[in-house]
Amino acid sequence: MAGEKSNGPLLAVFFTGGFLAGFNANVVSVALPGIMADLAVDASTAQWLVSGYMMMQAVVITLYPFLSRRFSTRTYYLVGLALFALGQAGCMLAPSFAVLIVFRVLQACGGGLLIPVMMGASLMLAPEGKASTYLAAGTACLTVGPALAPVVSGVLVTAFSWRACFTVPLAVALAMSLAGAFVLRPLAEIDPAASFDAMSLVLAALTLVAFVYGMGRLAQVPVVGIAALVVSVAFGALFGRRQSRLDQPYLSVAPLKTGLFTACCAILIISIMQNFSMSLLLPLQFQSAFGRTAMEAGLLVIPPILVMTVATVLSGRLADRFGVWPLVPAGFTILLVGQVLVFFSAGAGSLAAIVGFSTLVYGGAGLVQAPLQALAIKSLPPEESSSGVSLVNVCIQMAAAIGPALFVGVLSSASARAALGGADAVAAQTAGFAAAIVVAAVLACIGLIASVPVSRKGERR
Repeated sequence: MAGEKSNGPLLAVFFTGGFLAGFNANVVSVALPGIMADLAVDASTAQWLVSGYMMMQAVVITLYPFLSRRFSTRTYYLVGLALFALGQAGCMLAPSFAVLIVFRVLQACGGGLLIPVMMGASLMLAPEGKASTYLAAGTACLTVGPALAPVVSGVLVTAFSWRACFTVPLAVALAMSLAGAFVLRPLAEIDPAASFDAMSLVLAALTLVAFVYGMGRLAQVPVVGIAALVVSVAFGALFGRRQSRLDQPYLSVAPLKTGLFTACCAILIISIMQNFSMSLLLPLQFQSAFGRTAMEAGLLVIPPILVMTVATVLSGRLADRFGVWPLVPAGFTILLVGQVLVFFSAGAGSLAAIVGFSTLVYGGAGLVQAPLQALAIKSLPPEESSSGVSLVNVCIQMAAAIGPALFVGVLSSASARAALGGADAVAAQTAGFAAAIVVAAVLACIGLIASVPVSRKGERR
């Protein structure tokens, strides 16, 4: 217990950094209508402020194995906070959408340095038998942060303008820089001779960018989307081949040879797509279809946030005590039921029902994610754990980027078709929202079916 208490300030800094990176991912969600109007862009373009942020974080996270070998935790963590703060200041002053997206990318570079060390530290500092509990705390930071962001941002955007939504992340980043300067300490020995392979970074970036772009265009221009996905697979294959030939891989893909690890990552992507996408879709629906202000739209997601927070923390304790079966399938069942009920509530035009049933989506996702992460990493030998942490975090960021890109693409396409069919603006928006929920429900069903054998296999380990 003494060790846990002595690590408290250190974990607090790491968890706050992870929360900050997650919070910032969705801080612009309720500000999108204002950004679209002020900077003259449409919804499909504006959503890249969310998807682009998550995509770039995923690229930077692939640097974690090299950075954790080459630099001290204190150095790259404080550098991450500095980049993050600079990006916030740039976004506040951005005169155009192009400048805004550039500084969002800079924010993502900083956030990508904060996230994997939080998860790695959770595993390194967790007492025996509490890995899932510690990972649940980290997962809560990464998932509750984006869910809470629309609430805070909604108040600021309503009271001031969309530029105000960047003030809170900036203030917290500066405060955490000061705190980190005092409490951060090395967690592992560094290797000054650790090598860096620039070509691997380029291939990783091309793989991730092509994949997210392809998923985003799939619903709107299927041919372009499929072509981008094919390109992504080709670059991914080149990346994997290069890692197998390097004496010191940039990011080892050896964990992917473990079937249980790969299955957990695939199911994890489906679950994270759900809550990250809902955190973007719900505020858009509340504002566009129900005429709510940005502040009201943010406040309406408080119940789902509270449910998800409790479910995420509870899932870690339950997984440590009882295992992942039947916890993960039960979470997916709740999630799926929630999506189906949200779909029917949207058709009925019931705001209260949408809010109420969306809590099931968030709660189900909260029960699934930490146990899947813990099971994935526990399935690996110790020498692959660092690469496993990076790959899991890349999956999280990819899911958070794919979800909004895919579902907003579906929403935009369905809304446009409804409008061409004579629907008014509200009816068209609702049609698009319902179409996005149908896609989410189908994915949730796939996740539920896949989670049963994976959970069973995890219990036998």
